[in-house]
Amino acid sequence: MTDIRGYNELMDVYSLHQLMIRKGTLLEQTPEFISFKRTYISRWGSIAYVLHLLEKLMSDSKVELCYVEGRKVA
Repeated sequence: MTDIRGYNELMDVYSLHQLMIRKGTLLEQTPEFISFKRTYISRWGSIAYVLHLLEKLMSDSKVELCYVEGRKVA
C-alpha cells in the first residue's frame, strides 16, 4: 500500500527554499520560508542569526528585493 504524502511533507522534501528579503525585511509568511523553517528547526538559532545579518546588509545597501538560497544558509 502506498502512503499518500501531504502538501507540507512534499514541500519540505522538494522545495528549493528560496527566501525573499524585500526592503530589508525577510518575508516570513511565504510557503517557502515556512517549509524552510520547519525543515531546519533543529538549527534555527544559528540560521535566524545569519538571516538577521542578511536583512541588515540588504537594508543598509538599500536592496529592494533579494532572493536567498535557504539550503546554502543552513
